[in-house]
Amino acid sequence: MLTFHRTKGGGDDFNVINEGQRVGRIYRTTSIGTERWLWEINVELVSPGGQRNGVADSRALAMAAFKQGWVRRQ
Repeated sequence: MLTFHRTKGGGDDFNVINEGQRVGRIYRTTSIGTERWLWEINVELVSPGGQRNGVADSRALAMAAFKQGWVRRQ
């Protein structure tokens, strides 16, 4: 089961944990006055292919996209 934990630095930066192992990250960035949330899967999984990272307009959408990418790669 995936869980999301703020990094030690706090703010809008989250580690994604699965079974005690860090498997990814979700964090907020601002460029050209636009807020975006980036997500990335940091481990190789059984099934190759699929999306390993992306950009979303909100934290909730980034978390949903991460979960979808995670499920597709297993």
